Amino acid sequence: MPLAEPANPIDLYLLIGDDHVEGHGNSALLPSYLTGPVNGVKVWNPHIGTPAFQDLQVNVNNMSTSGTNVNRFGIEFSFGEEARQATRRTVYLVKGALDGSFLASHTGALPAAGGFPFFDDECNDWNPASTDKLYNSVIVGWAQDAVDSQVLANVRLRGIIISAGSHDAAEPDGGLQANETGGTCRSLINRIRYWAQDIQIAAADTPVPAVVILPDSRYTTRTYVGTVRSQLQALPDMDPTIAVLDPSSLTLAADKFHYDSFSTMQLGQKAHAALTTAVGTTVEPLFCPSREYLVKGLRLRDLPTDVNAQDLINESILAVRASFYRRIGLEGITAVQAIAFTKHPATASDYRRLLAQTTETKWVRLELMRIMPMQFVDGSAADQSWQHEAAFRSATGAQVAAEIKQLRAEIDAALDIIAGNAEATESLDIKIQTYAPNKTPALPGDTIRVQGGAF
Repeated sequence: MPLAEPANPIDLYLLIGDDHVEGHGNSALLPSYLTGPVNGVKVWNPHIGTPAFQDLQVNVNNMSTSGTNVNRFGIEFSFGEEARQATRRTVYLVKGALDGSFLASHTGALPAAGGFPFFDDECNDWNPASTDKLYNSVIVGWAQDAVDSQVLANVRLRGIIISAGSHDAAEPDGGLQANETGGTCRSLINRIRYWAQDIQIAAADTPVPAVVILPDSRYTTRTYVGTVRSQLQALPDMDPTIAVLDPSSLTLAADKFHYDSFSTMQLGQKAHAALTTAVGTTVEPLFCPSREYLVKGLRLRDLPTDVNAQDLINESILAVRASFYRRIGLEGITAVQAIAFTKHPATASDYRRLLAQTTETKWVRLELMRIMPMQFVDGSAADQSWQHEAAFRSATGAQVAAEIKQLRAEIDAALDIIAGNAEATESLDIKIQTYAPNKTPALPGDTIRVQGGAF
C-alpha cells in the first residue's frame, strides 16, 4: 500500500560517508548568519547525555565526531539551508561521516586522523554486510534513535547523500577493493531504503532518492580512482533514482585532497540540487505561492510531465534560487518570505512581496529561454512539447535575445527594492518606456521586439 503523506511531515535526510561529507571547511569563514544556531535546520546530536535533535550550530553539533574536529564544517550548512528553502519546512539531518572511511569491506586500521571516539580502529567501512561497522553504528544506531525520538507517523526519509570511494581508490590490492565499490554502494543505498520501508518512514513503491559524490578525478596519486569513478558512475543506469555528483570542478584545499571552505559550501548546494532533480522530485520556488502558481504564470501549465521537461523547470528554478541568494543573501530572502503573500497588496511590504514573486517568475522564464534547446524554438526537434507553449512559440533567435535583454533589465531594476535597499521610483516606468515603438512603421512581428532601446 502507498504510504500516506502526513499533515505535518518531519523531513529527514541522511548525510553519510567519508571526509567530504564530514568536511574540512574552516568554520571561521562561515558567513555570520551561520555562526549561531541555524533556524529551521536541526541535526541529530548523539554525543550528549540524552541524544536529541538540536538547532544546527557550528563547533557545537555539526561534526560527526565528539570533542574533535572543532573549527570545521562539512556540507550540512549549505545542504540544510537549501532543503529548508525548498520545502519551507524545518529539515532534520542525521550526519554520520568518518574521515578515512572506505566503501567496500576493509580490514586495515583507520588512519590516525581520527574517527568516532567510541569506535574501534577497524570500524571503518560502509559495507552493510560488515559486522559492527559504520552501517550498524550510524543507520541502525544513530538514525534509528533519531527516528524513535519523533512521532513515527510523521517522519519521512527524503534523501540519502553519500560520499565514499576516495580511500578505496588508494588501496594497494590490485584493484580488488575498487572493483567492489559500485556493488557495495548500491547495496548500501538499498539496505537503507529497506530499513526505512520496514519502519514506515518511506514508501515501498517510491524509492528514496540518493546522491553519490564521486571521488575527485584529480586524485591521480590514487591508483584506482578511475576504476572507482567508473563503478559509481554506472549506478544511475541501473537505478535512475540514484544520481551521481562529480565534484572535480571545485577548488581543492592546500592538501590537494579536501575542498576549501567555499567549495565545501558549494558541495552541499550541489548535493541538494542533484537530489531534487532525481526521478519524481520537483523543486519549489522561493516567493511564488507554489510551483503550480509559478508554472501557470509562465503559461506552461499544460506542459507534459515527462522527465526532460520537468528537469528543465527544476534546473531553472534552482538557478534562480541561487541567483537570489547571490544578489540579496539569505537574510534578504528570509525577510521577504516572512511577508505574507496577498493578491491584494495595500502596504509597501505587500508590494515588496509581490515584486519578489513577479521577479521570480520573470527570472525563471529568462532561465528557461536561456537553457532551452533552440530546436524547440525552431520546430526542428522530434519532441515539440516546448514549441507549443505560448511563452516560447514562434520566436526567432533575435526575438528571444531581445526578450532576454528586457527581462534582465527589469530583474536588475527590481532587486534593490526586493532587498530593501531602495524605494520604488519612476525609474521602472522610464525603463519600460524605452521599449515603446519608434516612429518607423512597424513591420510584421516588430511589435514584440525592442524598438530603439537603451540597453
